[in-house]
Amino acid sequence: MKTKFLLSFLLLSQILAVSGCARQESPDIAEGSVPAAVSVAEPEGPPDTAEETESWINHYYNRGIYYMDGYTYRQFPDGLYRRKKGSENWELLCAVSIPFGRGLTSYGSRLYFTCCQSDSDSMENRWNNSVFYYDCDTSEYGELLFSDDLIGNLEVCGQRLFIQTAEPGGAITYHSYVLNETGKMTEEPAPEMTEDSGQEVIPSPSCAKLLDGKVLLQELKDEKDKRFFLRDVDTGDEQFLFDAWDVLAITKNGIYYFADMGTTLMYYSFAETAGKEITLSGPLTAAEISTGFYDVTWSPDALYLYGRFPDTLQILEVDPDRLSVEAIAEWDESEEGSSSMINQVDNEYFYHGDQAFPLIK
Repeated sequence: MKTKFLLSFLLLSQILAVSGCARQESPDIAEGSVPAAVSVAEPEGPPDTAEETESWINHYYNRGIYYMDGYTYRQFPDGLYRRKKGSENWELLCAVSIPFGRGLTSYGSRLYFTCCQSDSDSMENRWNNSVFYYDCDTSEYGELLFSDDLIGNLEVCGQRLFIQTAEPGGAITYHSYVLNETGKMTEEPAPEMTEDSGQEVIPSPSCAKLLDGKVLLQELKDEKDKRFFLRDVDTGDEQFLFDAWDVLAITKNGIYYFADMGTTLMYYSFAETAGKEITLSGPLTAAEISTGFYDVTWSPDALYLYGRFPDTLQILEVDPDRLSVEAIAEWDESEEGSSSMINQVDNEYFYHGDQAFPLIK
């Protein structure tokens, strides 16, 4: 494997066959065994001790990890873990099966995360069907709710927990639950909200949280382009941004998107209210990125993409300041590990499935 990162592998212990998570409130759920800590290489330099009120790490494209009070929390296939800033060990907090770990958020001291209770999976979807909580102050954990539908994204906006569900092959629906001061749900859920006729670019609750109360929407313009605009969720006011073939990623500062049927990669800056073309370095073209690369995430310094080109797997880094694209890691497909579609980043590491890339700053 070639990389400009200091590369190390997370040596995962054998995935546990866990059907449920031990919890104080429901003793009928079997307790899972605890694996050995998972080690990662020590990042270079002293850790930053400054704490953030709401970390940049906690955004939609980074779902499945959450940063709070000096810890990075992360969903692994066998449960919820945390790693202290500057540490090399992952600590298991709750052993439960997480076949697709991409739902993790918080309210107060409580974390909420998606998981699958196999014993209750009557339709055998092998998909997340439960939302569990973990209290960071008391270490208490247990089931918050169970759904017969497939559970996708989770997001907390204000005092509401939004849960995205879908029937197999059916429409996507958001369920909004009011949380009390301790993070418990009130008995009556708020009215349900169905996904806005395909206008969403990313789930509206996550977009509104990312863009301070605004959501990015799209509508067809012609055969090749869509019209993208912002809508204020409180006032309903709309602001046209640009016409484009598709959006790649939304950040707090701007939007990466493809123009001209995916042949041109652009960056729209909210501050400059204008789009600029991103110059591609190396053999990659925008069209190859738009068709071969997926599973995007970002940090304040860069956008990261994972995909195949042409015979190797690569991670690309897009620099919004230099407006350039560079392959920072590549390897043969035969070397690919499990959970390869899970890509996340925090202040110390870029995570790709079962691998961790310490970031050089």
